Amino acid sequence: MKNNRIVIIGVCLIIIFSIVGGAVLKQRKARHYKNSYVPTIIFMDKANNGGKNISLANKIKNKGVTSNICQFSIVKDNKIVVRGNSRSKTLNPIIQVKGQKLTVNSIDKVMKKAKSIYHTKNYNIILLYGVANTYFDYLVRQKRSNIKLNNLICIAGDFAFNEDKSLIIDHSGKPDYISKNYRKFLLLRHNKMLNQTRVLNIMGNNSDNSDGIVLNASSKALKYLVYPETSVYVEKVITGKNSEHFQLIKNKLVEQTIIDFLWLNK
Repeated sequence: MKNNRIVIIGVCLIIIFSIVGGAVLKQRKARHYKNSYVPTIIFMDKANNGGKNISLANKIKNKGVTSNICQFSIVKDNKIVVRGNSRSKTLNPIIQVKGQKLTVNSIDKVMKKAKSIYHTKNYNIILLYGVANTYFDYLVRQKRSNIKLNNLICIAGDFAFNEDKSLIIDHSGKPDYISKNYRKFLLLRHNKMLNQTRVLNIMGNNSDNSDGIVLNASSKALKYLVYPETSVYVEKVITGKNSEHFQLIKNKLVEQTIIDFLWLNK
C-alpha cells in the first residue's frame, strides 16, 4: 500500500514538473519574439488551397509567436464570417482567410473587417501563390487609403506573367519584357500603402531556375514593382526538399524565415 502511494506521488510530481517545465520553456521561447498588436493576414486562393494557410498559421502558433488565430471565411456575396479569437488587444494576432476564389472586392471586405475588429491601420500581409496578383490589383485600385503595410511576404509569386524561360531580370528587378498586367502593377512603384514597407520574397528553385511552375525570374520581378517605396527588400530562394511550388508552404525553412522576418527580436 505504501509503495503504491509512493508511485502515485511520484507520477503526480512528474506530471506537475512536465507541465510547469513546458510552460516555462514556452515562455522563454516567446521572449525571443517581438510583441505587438499588429495583425498578420494570410491570404491564399481556394483554387490553390486545401487548408495550407491554416497549417501555416498553426505552425506559427506552435512556435510560441502567438496564441491568437482568427479565421475569416468568405461566403456567398463576399460576406465575411469571423470564427475563433477576434479580441482586439491580443499580441501578434493572425487572421487566416479562406473561402471562395479571392477577388478585389472580397479582399477589400477582409481589410475593412480586420480594421473594424483590431482598430489599426497597420498590417502584416502574407500572400501565397497567385493570390499576390489579386492583392496587388486591390492595392493599385486604392486611390486613398489609411491602411499601412508594415511587412509584405510573397511566396511563389508570378509577377512578370511570362513563361518564356529566356526571361531576363536586371539588377533592379525589371524584366526585359513588360507584359500588360506587369505594366498595370507598375503603379505600385508610387503606392503610399507600401511606403517604408519591409518586403520578403520567397521562391523555390528545383535546380532549373523555377519551382516547377513559376520561373524564378518572374518571382524576382517583384523587386522592381515595390522597391522605390519599400524600406527593405529581401529575397529567399529555397532549394532541396519541398522547394516545389505547392510544397513550399510545407518547408520548415520557409516557416522559420517568415517567423524570423516578422517577429524575431534582433
